[in-house]
Amino acid sequence: AMCPIFIAAGNRELAKAGGQNVAKDSLINPKVSSLISEYISNIKTLAADFKQRAPDGRVYEGKFLISKPYNFRVNYYPPHPLLIVGSKYNLSIYDYEMETITRSNPKENPFYFMLVDGKNLASKFKIIYSKELKSELVMTSLNEDQKITIITTKQPIALKKLIISDYDNNDVILDFTNVKHNVRLDKNLFIIQDPQIF
Repeated sequence: AMCPIFIAAGNRELAKAGGQNVAKDSLINPKVSSLISEYISNIKTLAADFKQRAPDGRVYEGKFLISKPYNFRVNYYPPHPLLIVGSKYNLSIYDYEMETITRSNPKENPFYFMLVDGKNLASKFKIIYSKELKSELVMTSLNEDQKITIITTKQPIALKKLIISDYDNNDVILDFTNVKHNVRLDKNLFIIQDPQIF
């Protein structure tokens, strides 16, 4: 059995072809696509700890929060402290060491597909792969110039891993633990103040 981490790598040729109806039906298990889409759709809030493995081998740890619609927050802990806060219209990155904020297009947010309704998932993102493994469900979709693979546990379904791949074969891998669904999250967690205003 192939390790789920390498499933994304095996489908790069599909993504490189431009994502225009290149996936063969045999690569997609409609039941799995439906289960994961429904799982994403039913998330109102989510809180989880994560470890991120970057393409250069470095490991980062932090906290990941979602509050639908469209709000998310990623806290990276020291020694690389960063705060990323996103909404439907803004994506802000606060560097604690530099005390600066960088603003970006929210569609560049690799977590964007987790923030939309599952019902709209198929219309906004092209699903190119989905499969049921022994203890996991796997689905890969295309978003702009990124390929995103979500891996969940099976019973109950819960976020386990995200693999974000670009066309240069750079994979960012996030492993999630302590995943909590539909918990109460303060709305102020999703607002970032510009330090230069004060």
